[in-house]
Amino acid sequence: MKTIEESRRYFVIYEHGVVNSIYPQPEGEYDIWDYVYCATRLFIDGKPIDLLKLDDIAKVDPDMDIEPSSSSVVQLSYNLRFQAENIRKAGLPNQSVRILRLSNRMLERSMFCKPDTFFRLAEWLYEDGRDAEAEAECRHIREQIDKHQEKVRDYWQQIWENQLAYMRNFNIDLVMIGYSYTCCGECAKYRSRIYSFSGKDKRFPPLPDTVKRTGHIHDGCSCSVSPTDLMEVDVGIKDDKPYYLKGDDAIRYSNRPFVDDRDEAEKVRYQAIKERHEKEALRMQYIGFEERVRTVGKNKRAYRLICENVPELAPSSYNAYLRAKKQRTKKYLLLVEQMREKGIDIEVTDHVRGDQL
Repeated sequence: MKTIEESRRYFVIYEHGVVNSIYPQPEGEYDIWDYVYCATRLFIDGKPIDLLKLDDIAKVDPDMDIEPSSSSVVQLSYNLRFQAENIRKAGLPNQSVRILRLSNRMLERSMFCKPDTFFRLAEWLYEDGRDAEAEAECRHIREQIDKHQEKVRDYWQQIWENQLAYMRNFNIDLVMIGYSYTCCGECAKYRSRIYSFSGKDKRFPPLPDTVKRTGHIHDGCSCSVSPTDLMEVDVGIKDDKPYYLKGDDAIRYSNRPFVDDRDEAEKVRYQAIKERHEKEALRMQYIGFEERVRTVGKNKRAYRLICENVPELAPSSYNAYLRAKKQRTKKYLLLVEQMREKGIDIEVTDHVRGDQL
C-alpha cells in the first residue's frame, strides 16, 4: 500500500460512487486498490477533493446522487473509512474524524450496513477528548439503530412491489412460495405451493391477502415468494438437490391440506435457527453500546497521553496497557500516580474489556 506522501501524486476518480480510474495512470502493472485505500486526492463526480483539507471534505455531499440500496454508496463510504484510518495514523485527527463522519452519513442511507459500523467515530471523539461531540454522536447512532430494521423492511417491500410490477407487465398470475428448509409452523402450511394471485385460476389456491400486500407470510418471514410461469413447485431436497413436482403433481401438491407438515428434523432445525435469530435480534439492539464506546475511546486516550507524557513508563502496546490496568499491576498504579502529578487522570471505569467492542 502506498504512503500518504506517495499517494499525493495521484487522483482516484469516482463516478456515481464507483472507482473509475487513477490519474495519472501508474507505469507498469499495479493494483488499483493500493492507490484507492490510501488516496488523499479524489475526483468525485468531477469535483476535486483533497482529504487533507477540512474545507474540501465539507464539499462532499453525503446525500450525493447514488441509489441508497446500491453497492456504490457502500464502496465509496468504505474506501473513505480506509482513508480516514491512514490519515489518522499520519497524525491528522481532525481530518480523520471529518472523513469518517462523512463515511458514516453515507452508509446511513444503505440497509447493507449494520449500525455497529458507526461506533468507531464516537470512539475516536472520546479518544480525542471531544466528549460532548461523542455523546451527541452516540445519540445519533441510537437513532440509526432504531431506523435500521425499518430500512430493511422498506427494502424488501420495494423488492415485492417490483415483483408485482413485473407480474402486471407480463400478465403473470401464478406465484410460488418455495420450499423452506428451516421455516416455522405457520410458514410450513403455505410453503411448496403454487397460488393464483387473482384467485381466478381455480387449479390453485388463492394467494393469501397478507402475502399479496407484503410478499411475506408474516413479519420476519424468510420464505421465498416469486412469480412463476412454470407448472412446477419446489418441494424439498433430494440427493442434495432441489426437488420439483411438475404438471398435475404440482397442482395436487399445491392443494394439499393447509397444515404444519414439517418432519421432526425440520422442527429441530427451525428451533435452532429461531434461538440464533433471537440472540441476533437482541444483539442488534446494541444495549449499552454507549458505555462500551466511551470505555474504549477513553482507554485509548489514556494510553496515548501516557505515551506522550511518560514514554519511559508506557506499556509496549495498547493491549498490554489494558492487561496491566485490568490486573491493577504495580506498574499501572505507578502510571496513575505519575500522570496525576502531571494533572492528568487516566482512571477509566471499564464496563467491558476494550477488545470486546
